Amino acid sequence: PRTPRDSSLSLPCACAFVVLLLSDFRFVAWNTVTLMDTSLWTCLLTTSALVALNDRAAPRRAAWWLSILNALSILTRPEALLWAPLLTLLFFVTHKTASDRTRLVRIIAPPIAAIVATVTLLTIFRLSYFGYPLPNTFYAKVSPSLGYSLREGLTYLWSYVRSGVVIEVSVLALCVSTAHLLWVRLQDRRTLTLTGLLLAGLVVPVVGNISYLAYL
Repeated sequence: PRTPRDSSLSLPCACAFVVLLLSDFRFVAWNTVTLMDTSLWTCLLTTSALVALNDRAAPRRAAWWLSILNALSILTRPEALLWAPLLTLLFFVTHKTASDRTRLVRIIAPPIAAIVATVTLLTIFRLSYFGYPLPNTFYAKVSPSLGYSLREGLTYLWSYVRSGVVIEVSVLALCVSTAHLLWVRLQDRRTLTLTGLLLAGLVVPVVGNISYLAYL
């Protein structure tokens, strides 16, 4: 059974995370002076994760919010084609014990429908306007072989991990979380979902060099 300690927010940990995040001048610059869409993308991705992992929210209302966020994310950046299904899956896992099967299907249907509808309409738009179904970045990054793409992705990931102290501390925290999950045999659901999200974020650069679905 859930206890108040389980559901409480650790204010010191939250403050430490904010300080750690804002200490990374590359992240701050990436979301401010570059004038790119990254601040919007970061906001959408963070909000989607909060909605998907909040097991105290009303499932039906949360499902509609996640549907809207899925559509906006896919319209913002192509890598949302990886993140939107992943967050929808985590939403399903979060609420699967709180609803019967029939109600759960009705709850999970809107986020899935939002993904399918947005991708379909966006592809139709690209075909009618550009004449091509995929983003221009895909055609600019076509590589000679799968092996070459994988090597380039792993090289990019290794460079990112070594890019600064903040990233190194974050990766160390990820390793500690993974060790904790192995120790408790994956019984800590919250740590499991958050660790899964972090691992997915590290996999994106590698996948991005193999498929347009998660390009950076």
